[in-house]
Amino acid sequence: MKLSDGYYVMDPEKAVDMVDENTICVAAILGSTLNGEFEDVKRLNDLLIEKNKETGYSFCVLISECVCVCCTIE
Repeated sequence: MKLSDGYYVMDPEKAVDMVDENTICVAAILGSTLNGEFEDVKRLNDLLIEKNKETGYSFCVLISECVCVCCTIE
């Protein structure tokens, strides 16, 4: 999912709207080293539960810890 300038976490509503029969995984990141933000895992999970009820899918949220952003300072 594309992020927008100034908003560097996943939008749960947009993410769940993208879930279909070809989806392999739905993942959320707990803490980014870029800006320290957390993705709204609770909201994402609640939306997935509703989507699963509506569609018969059985997705859950994979939670990943901090993603490191590496850069070189010269």
